Parts: sequence; C-alpha cells; structure tokens
Amino acid sequence: MKLAFLCVLVLCLCGCRSHEKTGFTIAEVSSIPMVTKPVNIFNDTNEYFTLKDTNISRYSLPENFTRPGKWAKRDNQGKALGIEFYAGSFPDTMKLKEILKIIDSEKDFPKVCSAKSWSLKNCTLIFPHLVARLTDKRKVGLENTADLMIAGRMDELKFYGHGGSISDDLFTVAGRASWILNEITGESFCIVRPDMTKAQAEKFKILWVEYRNKLDN
Repeated sequence: MKLAFLCVLVLCLCGCRSHEKTGFTIAEVSSIPMVTKPVNIFNDTNEYFTLKDTNISRYSLPENFTRPGKWAKRDNQGKALGIEFYAGSFPDTMKLKEILKIIDSEKDFPKVCSAKSWSLKNCTLIFPHLVARLTDKRKVGLENTADLMIAGRMDELKFYGHGGSISDDLFTVAGRASWILNEITGESFCIVRPDMTKAQAEKFKILWVEYRNKLDN
C-alpha cells in the first residue's frame, strides 16, 4: 500500500512533464522518504496541576459583539468550503454539561472531536468554561487517534508515516480547552504543550481574558 501511494504521488508530480523522466524503477520509488516522525521537542514533564477557578462569569462573551478578523475569516471559510477538520457528530439534545464531561474525562478521540464540533455551534455557552480550564492540566489520555500527530506525544501515539497534526496537547484538559478556543476563534497566540508550566497556564488565561475584553469595545 505504501508503494502504491508513492507511485501515485510521483506520477502526479512528474507525469505531466513530457520533457522529464516519467518511468521509475521499484528501487527508485522505494527510496522516496515518507513523512518523518516528529521529534518530541515539547516533552511531557509529568507536572500536572489544577488551579481552581471560580471566576467563570468573568470570561463570558458579551451579549452583542462583532467577531474579530480571524474569527470571522474562520467562520466564512468553514461555510464556504463546508469542511471542518477533525469534526464529530452529536445529537441535537446534547447539553453543555455533557460536553464539559467529555473535555474533562473522555479518552476517545472521536468523542473529543464531537465536543469540539458542538462547541463551534455553541461558542457563547462554552467559551467561559474553556478559558477557566486553561489552568487545569490534568492528564486524561487519548485513544483511537488513527494517524493523528501531536508534538511532544509521539511516544504515546502510533506513527504511520502520514497523518494530520494538532498543536495543542489533547492528552490534557487544558490542551483540549486551548484547541477548541483556537478552533472557534481562528487564533493561535496560546498553544498548550505537554511541558506547560503553572506560570504559562496563568499567562495564557490572562491573554484570553484580554482577548475577551477587547470584544466589549
């Protein structure tokens, strides 16, 4: 299967150029490298913590606000393309409490994706709860990930030489909250890695509060 994939790739890249070589031996095709396994540059420090937050109401989105540039662009692209990467289905009856339980304790990756998809459609409800969870670095774990790649977690994920990647650490509650916030808003100024410290977590929360406060203007 690997050989077939490489053959198609080579033909697509080179076959349309009549002045170039279009025939390749098995040895030549086999020598073409697959995607290299990412190096764990954000290694898990095994420093897990939960900084309780009772200020959730402070993080609520304003009742009326104009979505900033990146947020609006993300929404428009999603509608135009009709594509949501790492999407998951969910019943119309699903409630906020169920979504928070998935974020906090579910290991099944497809279900985490469903929580993300629900959050995109219910961003006003979920937003303050996500910000509050940025300082909740409990390790939940992740299963049924297929060919997903996450920097700093490749020792815990199967590597197939291909696949999609997510920057945030979905093995932790904070990483999931950060991923969903970034997916909602189109932002990337905060990325939760496996080596995130308490100081970084608190800084990330401050940055998201500042982001939220600008929406009032």
